Amino acid sequence: MNSSFPSANAEQPLRPRADIALQPPDGRLPAYSGELSPQALQATIQELRVSQNALELQNDELRRTRDELAASQLTLSDFDDLAPVGHCTVSAAGLILQANLTAAALLGLPRRALLRQPITRFIGAPDQAIYFRLGQQVADTGAPQVCELRLARRDGTLFWALIRAITMEEGGARVQRLVLSDITQRKLLEATLRVSDSALKAVSQGVLITTPDQCIISVNDAFVSISGYSPSETLGQNCRFLQGPLTDPRAVDAMRLALKNSAEFAGEILNYRKDGSTFWNELTISPVRDEQGQLAHFIGVTRDITQRKQAEEVMRIAAIAFECQEALVVMDVEQKFLRVNQAFIDMTGYSQQEALGQTPRLLRPEGRHTAAFYDSVWRDIHNTGTWQGEMWQRRKNGEVYPARVSTTVVTDAQGRLTHYVGSLTDTTASALQAHQREQAEAVQRTALVREVHHRIKNNLQGITGLLHQSAR
Repeated sequence: MNSSFPSANAEQPLRPRADIALQPPDGRLPAYSGELSPQALQATIQELRVSQNALELQNDELRRTRDELAASQLTLSDFDDLAPVGHCTVSAAGLILQANLTAAALLGLPRRALLRQPITRFIGAPDQAIYFRLGQQVADTGAPQVCELRLARRDGTLFWALIRAITMEEGGARVQRLVLSDITQRKLLEATLRVSDSALKAVSQGVLITTPDQCIISVNDAFVSISGYSPSETLGQNCRFLQGPLTDPRAVDAMRLALKNSAEFAGEILNYRKDGSTFWNELTISPVRDEQGQLAHFIGVTRDITQRKQAEEVMRIAAIAFECQEALVVMDVEQKFLRVNQAFIDMTGYSQQEALGQTPRLLRPEGRHTAAFYDSVWRDIHNTGTWQGEMWQRRKNGEVYPARVSTTVVTDAQGRLTHYVGSLTDTTASALQAHQREQAEAVQRTALVREVHHRIKNNLQGITGLLHQSAR
């Protein structure tokens, strides 16, 4: 109890104590030099009564003040125990002198069991040096100091704590007051964020994070590589700075509507790099909400799909070209049919289901070409990458017909064989025309020979007659 509080003796009546206090040291009262009149005596008595009453009132007030201070001290003690952080007082020798309930709960011991225990018993072994430096800094500077270290519970498990330390005088001795805050969750979150940040930097897709009003606050290295803009040129911008004249307004409107409704968006949009070149962006935007369900951020994932879009365009054009009037077939490295067009189906009579998985042997007629001929054809294809020439083919109905055949090798970026593309042109009509032409020419040649023979015969007969006449 503080010495300024009234003592228990203050509850005794004031008059006896006053009499004692007024007695002279030798115990004798001073001689009365005269007599008081009744009026003066009455006034003196009244004054004494008033003084006594005032002293009693003052004594009552002191008792109330003492009780209020005691209650206040109990309230402060309750507040200390109910505090969300741990408090403890440590002596110069490092012993715990006082601890609140929160500190006891953090360390996993009853409060009484903590008293007179070395504080270092509860410092994690890896962080003893950190606590030692904290104590030195507090002692040297006299100013409050802060550190983060791991504390050990009764069962030996460690948890991260933020420790604030200050030195002060208490009861004539120098002590340290420590405030302990459990920051384990914060440390776990920081570790998670570090892992997430590392993962964010490692992914090949561009990632950007914005505020709810679409202000960019973070980008990863892949986004910088894709867009050509440095982080300093990107942060603070709105995502629309990547749009340009050729960006489809319909895609932009769809994206804005999703953002307005705090919804997810996925789509393809034509964006512009820093150098002005365009790239196709496969964009995914996801809203991120806080613990109260309020929108906190948007996360956008950007994937450069320009090469894919170009390949799709090439394939689209190739698909149009594939359906030309010339029969086309695509084969794998084992010469198996992967795809045929309608002209192939019309020419050969085989449906797509019948043709796929077959090889060129399906179209070979018996006895028209030798095995050596076919071997030489494929040898030329492998050596030169292409072959073109005339070849007999056979339809599904068994009809044999002449065709002009062309086969070309397809390779990948490393020059490895991936496919063969073949084309067939039915030359029956041209062969018939050539045959008819040959027949006509043969008839003409025969007629000419006959005419020449007839004329020579006639000329010889004339010459013979002349010779006979001359001989006579």
